[in-house]
Amino acid sequence: MGGYRDAGRGGQLDDEFERALDTLSAVLRDFGDGAFGNEDEDPREAADQWRKWARHILNRGPHPDAEHRGPAAERDWRGLRARFRTHRQREKAYVERLRKLIGQLLDGIRSAFASDAKSDAELERRFDGLRRAAETAPLEELRERVLDAVSHVQESMEGRKARHREELKRIGARVRDLRAELAVAKRRAEIDGLTQLYNRGAFDDYLAAVTRKFQQDGEAVSLLLVDVDHFKRLNDTHGHQAGDQVLKTLASTMVRVASRSTDYVARYGGEEFAVVLGETPPAGAAKVGDRLMEAVRTLRIRHAEAIIAITISVGVATLKKDEDPSDWLQRADEALYAAKEAGRDRRVVAP
Repeated sequence: MGGYRDAGRGGQLDDEFERALDTLSAVLRDFGDGAFGNEDEDPREAADQWRKWARHILNRGPHPDAEHRGPAAERDWRGLRARFRTHRQREKAYVERLRKLIGQLLDGIRSAFASDAKSDAELERRFDGLRRAAETAPLEELRERVLDAVSHVQESMEGRKARHREELKRIGARVRDLRAELAVAKRRAEIDGLTQLYNRGAFDDYLAAVTRKFQQDGEAVSLLLVDVDHFKRLNDTHGHQAGDQVLKTLASTMVRVASRSTDYVARYGGEEFAVVLGETPPAGAAKVGDRLMEAVRTLRIRHAEAIIAITISVGVATLKKDEDPSDWLQRADEALYAAKEAGRDRRVVAP
């Protein structure tokens, strides 16, 4: 970084550059976690690639592209810009495809109405002729016009039914495609890229829904907040890749312990996780917290040449009558803080 030094301001510029690198690395990670993918790239793959770019830019880590032939010690700024541009172009194409699908659906509906309008205009013309014939035409001519009008009405109705059936089939197929696309996009938007758990936004929505349900049926529901002990020290000692491996392993362990259909596991942020336990009073939630801590204590996570052991702290809170999600969450957070203050690797139940 010597090229960034300036007479009298070298240290300041170095600090600014380091902060810029830290910020850019965080932005790249956040961008990857929010990527919703496209036809060419799964969102998990996208998130992993952006984490690799973040490490490459921050620490001159390995280049994300295994076939890159540039100097290993140099940051590939040009490659980063190209990668970002390509990703955004793919996302734009994906969104435009959704818009096109919606446009086709609307065009189909408009086409059906236009066909009906044309048929109605022809019927109106024939009825006008029939009306005039009724006033002045001989009986035989009037009879022919009536038969002609009735025949055309029958043909028009049959044709309209056939067109509607076909158009409904096409619209149904387009709606199914659109529903599938939107379901995939919604699912991707709710998932944390690293751990494949629900993300903070999805968790907040779920917590609000669970709270509303509790106020209606009164079925006990509990919340666990989980934090990895000394995670910063772990990152500083073994590196961010090791930290990521720890978080992924912990996520799969939590899903294994909280495995009922009424359990909901999310990444709350950083090294913090949340578990919502449906139909679970305080004593049951405390037992789940204990089982989770014991399962984590037995983990031995291999990274490079290191074998990493971790512990967690757990705060437990059971939802109270007339309590809103923020108060419930705050009680769980206070219990977690108490567990960490008491020495970590323990569980505290909120009063």
